[in-house]
Parts: sequence; structure tokens; C-alpha cells
Amino acid sequence: MGKEVVRRLGKRSLKVIVDVRDFPKGIRLKTEFQHENLHIDILELDIANPVSIFSAVAFVEKQYGRIDILVNNAGVLLDKGVSTLDSKESTIRETLETNFFGAFEPFSVNQEPSGKFFHDKKEISW
Repeated sequence: MGKEVVRRLGKRSLKVIVDVRDFPKGIRLKTEFQHENLHIDILELDIANPVSIFSAVAFVEKQYGRIDILVNNAGVLLDKGVSTLDSKESTIRETLETNFFGAFEPFSVNQEPSGKFFHDKKEISW
């Protein structure tokens, strides 16, 4: 889903910043989009790490001024193939930390709320 969102936003000539946990993978993605004549910027970010979030938000504010649209495509499936009833509590907590709380963490850093956030196909204005 995230890759197609990036493609469609890029085709509308919007400035697109893709955050990735795996920076080399992000560079490969950037190269792929360059072959389609789309230009994106890559930002390393671990949505489960508050220090990484604060650094990323500070960088974006300094480099770009603001974020108009935030599309959350971050998520992990740490216990694939395991019943929830058989999952360890620590695995469930880590999954929730990334998939739920991590989606909203960037908003706690934003000083001047404005823009649109998309999470699981739902639009939330801030």
C-alpha cells in the first residue's frame, strides 16, 4: 500500500519524504522511483523509538518547514503464524507499541497542528 501511495503523490508533483527503518532499502526504493521519473527523499525513522521520532520531526521541520500530509504505513507482524492466545506478552506489547502508539507519536512533537494524517485508510485532521 505505501509504495503505491508514494507513487501517486509523486505523480502529483508533491514533495514526498519516505521514512524507512532500513535505510539501504529506502535508497533502493528511491532509485526505483527515479527510473519512473519520480523524486522522493528518504528519511531513516524507527516509529517505535521516541528519539528517532523527535530527530525525524526536527529534521523535517528544519528542512521542509512542515508536513501537509502524513501517511502512516508503519507496522510490524512479530508473531506471524502464531495464535494471539499463544503469543508472549512482550511480543504483543511490542506490536502495539509500533502499530498503535507509534502511529500517533509524531503528533506529540508537532508544535503547530495542521494537515492531514492517514492511518488505515481513515483521514484524521490535525
